[in-house]
Amino acid sequence: MHRASLLLLAALALVAACAGDDAGDTDPSGTSTGGDNLCQTLACGLVHAYTFDEADALPDAIGEADALLINVADRAVSGQAGGAWRFNTAAGESVELPAGMLDGLAGLTICAWYDLDGGSADEILFSWENSVDGGQLGPAWWSVGNSISGDGKSTGWHLTCGVADKGRGLELYVDGVLQGDDPFKPIENDGASARVAIGLDLSTLAPMPTYGYFDGIIDEIYIWDRGLGADEIEALHGMQGASFW
Repeated sequence: MHRASLLLLAALALVAACAGDDAGDTDPSGTSTGGDNLCQTLACGLVHAYTFDEADALPDAIGEADALLINVADRAVSGQAGGAWRFNTAAGESVELPAGMLDGLAGLTICAWYDLDGGSADEILFSWENSVDGGQLGPAWWSVGNSISGDGKSTGWHLTCGVADKGRGLELYVDGVLQGDDPFKPIENDGASARVAIGLDLSTLAPMPTYGYFDGIIDEIYIWDRGLGADEIEALHGMQGASFW
């Protein structure tokens, strides 16, 4: 074989090796470049999204799970991206979503932008019940059967993400950083949901004012039917609430 041909083959092999090293990365726009994730954008697998930009309704921007019952007075505050709603613990404020909207998912990721605005990082901002185990997501808390806690950040806007995946177990991220994981707890979300709520911890048997309700600002809640990768969650945080669908 000619020397020129050998040099060309060697160059092609080097390019292929470099491309393989980059597999699984995500660019700043949130596009996955390969790896084990078959999705190419963050919008892949997105089943529900709430922007909190409207004062008179909370529509599902992706699916058909519009809010059924809204008990929030202050729906016109500045958010991470556009408008946001201020949930008041003392008034027992929350939003009810359609039952069954999370049933039967093989994987699950829920992310939410929040500002505690003087509230506690121990509170729950999204929860659901079902006949298996239900779940709760908060600034520093993720539970689907087992529980993981992390740093909820006390001031300013932050992104919390809970991942439940049959292959990876549970993972909690705050501002794109992994806070903790439980690889031995796969998602079990096959039961029929009794209730789904924003701003209310449904695991509390008898919620009362100042207990069981989220106290702070919520803006942007996203729900996927798959477990997002760490690179995707980091990219989502870097987008600072900008629309990606």
